[in-house]
Amino acid sequence: MIAGGTSSVEDVPKVDLDYAIHEASGYDQKGDFYLFNNIPYAAPPTGDRRFHPPEPPLRRKDDNESSYQGDIPPQAIPIWARGSIEWPYAGGEDCLCLDIKVPRAAWEARAATSKGVPVLVWIYGGGYTAGSKELFGSGAGLLARSETPIIYVAINYRLGVFGFLAGPDYVSEGGTPNLGLLDQRAALEWIQSNISAFGGDPGRVTLIGESAGAGSIYYQITAYGGSAGKSPFSQAILQSPGFYPITSHEVMNRHYHAALRHANCKTLEELKSLSEQRLKEVNLAVVDEAPYGQFLLGPVVDGTFTPDLPGKLLLSGSFDTKIKVMLGQCYNEGCDYVEPVDITSSYLSMYLDRTFHGINQSTKDYITDTLYPAVATSDLEKPIGTGVNSIHYSSKPPYYTTPRARLQRLISDAIYIQHNNAISTALNNNTYNYLMSLEPGKHGTDVPYTFYNEGKEEIPAVPGMAKVKSKELAHALQKYLTNFVIYGDPNGTGESDLPKMRVRGGECVMLNFAETGIEETRDPSAKEQCVWWQKGLFA
Repeated sequence: MIAGGTSSVEDVPKVDLDYAIHEASGYDQKGDFYLFNNIPYAAPPTGDRRFHPPEPPLRRKDDNESSYQGDIPPQAIPIWARGSIEWPYAGGEDCLCLDIKVPRAAWEARAATSKGVPVLVWIYGGGYTAGSKELFGSGAGLLARSETPIIYVAINYRLGVFGFLAGPDYVSEGGTPNLGLLDQRAALEWIQSNISAFGGDPGRVTLIGESAGAGSIYYQITAYGGSAGKSPFSQAILQSPGFYPITSHEVMNRHYHAALRHANCKTLEELKSLSEQRLKEVNLAVVDEAPYGQFLLGPVVDGTFTPDLPGKLLLSGSFDTKIKVMLGQCYNEGCDYVEPVDITSSYLSMYLDRTFHGINQSTKDYITDTLYPAVATSDLEKPIGTGVNSIHYSSKPPYYTTPRARLQRLISDAIYIQHNNAISTALNNNTYNYLMSLEPGKHGTDVPYTFYNEGKEEIPAVPGMAKVKSKELAHALQKYLTNFVIYGDPNGTGESDLPKMRVRGGECVMLNFAETGIEETRDPSAKEQCVWWQKGLFA
């Protein structure tokens, strides 16, 4: 029996997935939606399936998989970020599953209409080494704020050495790179095939993700260089898309051999034969080698799923140009990723060497002398934000008043906001953009606003995550997001009393969520530094 729902087992909502029957695991009375949790979208990536692309889900012996309890992916937070953080390090490899929340109205309308409701799919962040489908929030707040019913889906994908080993040596031994991205793709294809059975419209699927989740969506938009036909989604919301570019085979091989070294193995076959617990220990040891501010592993240029860096593919038109996009960024994306040491010229040089492998001296000089010249105080505009996180936006350098702020600006541009500018310009500025300048304004500030759920703390498991300061602004953001899901326009039908979110256009406008409310401003990613980073001239 479902709490608050039907009165008999026979009446419990069930879906025939061909390979199994899946029953709803609960009913949320407050939100008025059914929960279908831990649905496997692929076979467990264990044994011979380890380090290989996802395979179709297994048929359950009793044709009923509702008792299946999928795990969270094995987690790894690098030592520089751990400190006293209590992170859910448990997890397990049998993690390729997803959750679906279906409003009762959408479920009951399945037989009455041939067209389902829009679908919103969450892809979590966590540096490509941590995270899980419900770690950052349940999605209930988004369903509550939606003007009309939408279905919410959250997916798991492989992380760390389980999902992002790569390199010529790894591939020559039978390994597949970018498994985490391939897992996501498999989940999206599963949604295309099965979401109509839950009352969803496979033709109206919107992806949403933050940080590594948004970076993943960036790679999904440019998957196969746009040569694989229509994407298994029609819209995307990217919140602070981020990743450290990995194009060097030498770097990929280094990470792979680090895994072999920590495992005391000589081949991938030996690595594949390790116990799950031992490989989880290896995973953490490898990720612990990450330099301050980085997570070591993540998407790589593999020549197939990712023919090149996404920014370069956008420049050449090698992507799905039909996708409608909404983008978000925070005013100081880089502030958490600068090491607490003196930021000298030699440190900055070292940072560029370790972050952009193979960068030459003339390129480094251009970055430090032209794009980010040394500290100066002239030509500064009024800062967005206050205190130590304050960033000065201007049409030309400088943007900062200290060496630390200089590096924060470089990281913000190179690792995060350049992607917002790249997607917007590739789509002829026909995108909707917002800025989160509410304190603390650092990377991830908009996540608790996205998942705000009235009367319930949604993200207690994420230490250091900022709290919602204004439920009104949280409701506003959720309204813009869900309107985009439903109408392809964050303004919805135009009857809202919220400020209008205009398309970016030639003026490069966006809405700023500020301490004083929601106001229009200029997109800080629209500048020469972001244009330069997109070209990938550092690789």
